[in-house]
Amino acid sequence: MSSKGFLLNASYEKMAAGSTLGFELTNERSTFTFTLFATSAALFLVLVLAVALWGQFLDRYEHNTARVRRALLGLWFVTTSAELGLWGYGFVQTWVMAVALVANLWGGLDAILRF
Repeated sequence: MSSKGFLLNASYEKMAAGSTLGFELTNERSTFTFTLFATSAALFLVLVLAVALWGQFLDRYEHNTARVRRALLGLWFVTTSAELGLWGYGFVQTWVMAVALVANLWGGLDAILRF
């Protein structure tokens, strides 16, 4: 069974029972669409909350660059570890992980060290 839009299910039992040629049209699109929308909305709210919390953190510690740098380094470590975990479990290919590491080392770590 597929979760794409309308599904066409055929069974020999329904054909034998005299159903409309044994085909039944079901709608799973609305369930999939609602789940996708709810997940996207929740992730958006988490992103907005994270940006707001980061803004408050910077407002409080903007003159303490060592503390901000430690926080940035911690976030960099968490995101790089998550990407390594995705690669370790086989969700991404090795070349993707190599590109991600180069981008993290060149961009993220460089920005932290220059802050």
